Amino acid sequence: ALLPAVSLGTEVIRPEVATLSALSSQFGGTLWEEPADASGDTRLCYRGQARGKNVSVVFGSSSMGGPEHYLSFVALSDSARAVDRGVSCPDLPPTIAVRLQGSELMLGLTDEALRSQLGAPERQVGDSLFFSWSREEVGPYRTIGTRRDTTVTWSVYSYAVVVVKGGRVRAFEVGHSTTY
Repeated sequence: ALLPAVSLGTEVIRPEVATLSALSSQFGGTLWEEPADASGDTRLCYRGQARGKNVSVVFGSSSMGGPEHYLSFVALSDSARAVDRGVSCPDLPPTIAVRLQGSELMLGLTDEALRSQLGAPERQVGDSLFFSWSREEVGPYRTIGTRRDTTVTWSVYSYAVVVVKGGRVRAFEVGHSTTY
C-alpha cells in the first residue's frame, strides 16, 4: 500500500512530488520543524472539512524530503486540537474538502472495516494500530552531477498509524518513502 494522493478541493497533492513550500504559498500557513528530540520533521497544518466534519490535517516532510520539503506523510484527525505546539493552523476555505484518493481509509471507518482493508496490525499500543508495507522496485534515477539516467533498485516503504476509539477511526497518519 502506498501513501495515496490527497485532494484539497480540486488540487491533488502527491507524495514525493508536492512540496510543503508550494502548499504554504498556495493555501497559507507557516512551516515549522519538530524539535530534534521529537522527529525533526518539517510540518504544515490546516483546519478543514472531511466528509462534512471539522478535521485537522498535517502535511509533513521527513529529513529525506530535502531543502524543498517534499511531502512524505499526511495526518488527519477529527480533533481540531490535533496540533498543540503553539502553531497556528489556518482554516481552509469551506469549499475545499480534504480527501484521500485511492484509499478507503477515512475518519469514522469502523475497526472491522479497517482490519478488513489493511489486515491485522503489526502491533497495537493502546488505541494506536501500526501497519507497514515494503517492496523493491526497479526504476530510473538521474544522477545530479552527470545528469545521466541509470537504473537502480528502489526500496519503497509505506506505513499507517491509526487511532481507533469507540470502534471507529478517530485519527491516522500515513507515510511513504522511496530510497535506493
